Amino acid sequence: MMNVQEKHILFISVPAYGHVIPLLELARKVSKFHQVTFAVSAKMVGDLPERELFDEKVDSRITMYPIADGVETAMEGPANKDIFKKVMPMIFRGIMKLVHSIPISNDPSFVSELKDLTRPVDGIITDNFIGTGAGAMTQRKIPLYLFSSGPVSFTWVILSVHAEMATGNMDDLDGFMEVPDEEGNFKKTVPAELLHSLLLPVQKILPQCHAVIVNSVCDLESEMIRRCKSKPGMQNVPFFCIGPILPETKKAAAANATIEQKVSTWLDGKDPESVVYISFGSVVKTNQAQVEAIAGAIKQLDQPAIWSLKASDQQYVPEDLKSATNMDDPSSKVLILTWAPQKTILSHGSMGVFVSHCGWNSTMEGLAAGKPIVGWPQFADQNINAEFVAEHNAGDVIRNAGSHKGARMVPPKEIISMIKNVQKNNTEGARTFAQKLHAALQPDGSSSKQFAELVSYIAST
Repeated sequence: MMNVQEKHILFISVPAYGHVIPLLELARKVSKFHQVTFAVSAKMVGDLPERELFDEKVDSRITMYPIADGVETAMEGPANKDIFKKVMPMIFRGIMKLVHSIPISNDPSFVSELKDLTRPVDGIITDNFIGTGAGAMTQRKIPLYLFSSGPVSFTWVILSVHAEMATGNMDDLDGFMEVPDEEGNFKKTVPAELLHSLLLPVQKILPQCHAVIVNSVCDLESEMIRRCKSKPGMQNVPFFCIGPILPETKKAAAANATIEQKVSTWLDGKDPESVVYISFGSVVKTNQAQVEAIAGAIKQLDQPAIWSLKASDQQYVPEDLKSATNMDDPSSKVLILTWAPQKTILSHGSMGVFVSHCGWNSTMEGLAAGKPIVGWPQFADQNINAEFVAEHNAGDVIRNAGSHKGARMVPPKEIISMIKNVQKNNTEGARTFAQKLHAALQPDGSSSKQFAELVSYIAST
């Protein structure tokens, strides 16, 4: 255990599970050395224990702080303009009010009226989705560490936008982001809502950050870090690549534990590397035509499959496929689950291909398990993550499809072809990728070393 001067670090997250989960895992790691307060919308503070994402007894070194922002739902609507017009301003106002109210160590004369957050804050760690809320942190000159929950390429996106670039209405665009070229040029039009409420405000404060913390491995990010540091004001901003930040395996609640055991037993009865696992995460709502097409692919596929599908979308699954789901029958070919034990599935020897929306958390879990990925991005930066996987020969991408308005329907034949090609051509690449990730997490690995450097850096600033 490192011997460092303990500081009080305030973590602030937007109420979106794809951001909360990795930031909370980072908070757990940091809390072994520093006092941690984790602030997020009050509604989510109440929801986290119910989802088994936070346990105050286990996470005793972390104090949850509810932000009274009036947000009543997780920020999970893909390509939903109402999020940018209504919900995000509420989130950012709540964050700004909190930051302007907290006691801070570099301003001992400030008198805070907060009763539940009394120890002065020495620094803030927040993710790069903080938007206009970031300005309050730099105004008060609080040491700020920006957390990139995905690859550095998204930070490059933030640093490359500008106020005069071409923009459009979110309703008229495909909802996907792109990585600009080495000169920072974009080919696609950027949604105006995204540019002005999120990207430009974060770009403004990036050069003032004490550091950028990256949920990835330095060997995979060196070129993008070089690009970022070439931007004005970024040369002296340190980047700490400490990923992949993977959730620790915890004992599931009784109901989920039963499902997990049954799924594990079902997997035990399948041939090595034969199972196809399909999951688009907890956010995406799949339309009827696409659900029927995926169902058709599963029925035609000569491999067993597990499909994690929201209960509201299962109404579109043909009855014969629904009835084929039987966790108690080892000879059954398919499991359709409303909740799937993803880590158990991905780490099992019978698991062959992961069909994923390529949220960064799922992407890292799949790659850490050494499973090739069929990337099927649905919105936002997921296509950036999927292309990242393809660039490293760990999978391929179903392109120009997603959950946005007017997205094309991917037919069963294309789905099956992609699964077969990825399993044939990318299995070895996925294994090689996994080896790099695990090497980085060893005690003498790059991510472990950079995390130790980060902890010391926080203590010294």
